[in-house]
Amino acid sequence: MPAVALTPEQKLEDYEKKQFRAIKKSLDENNISYTAIAELVHITPQAVYSQFKKKELSRKVINAVQILQEI
Repeated sequence: MPAVALTPEQKLEDYEKKQFRAIKKSLDENNISYTAIAELVHITPQAVYSQFKKKELSRKVINAVQILQEI
């Protein structure tokens, strides 16, 4: 069966899924809490939890996770 090329939308969706899984894994491996992320980006922990639940992370949350990984 020939492989079907992915559309740009499908590629973006795949990329976002991979990025989300990597960030979620990083939280577990580095013991990063929603509270730590919330304090860094000045939002409530509930707002961070909501973003993870919806799998729609803001750029600020993504950056906060990356910064907290380095600490």
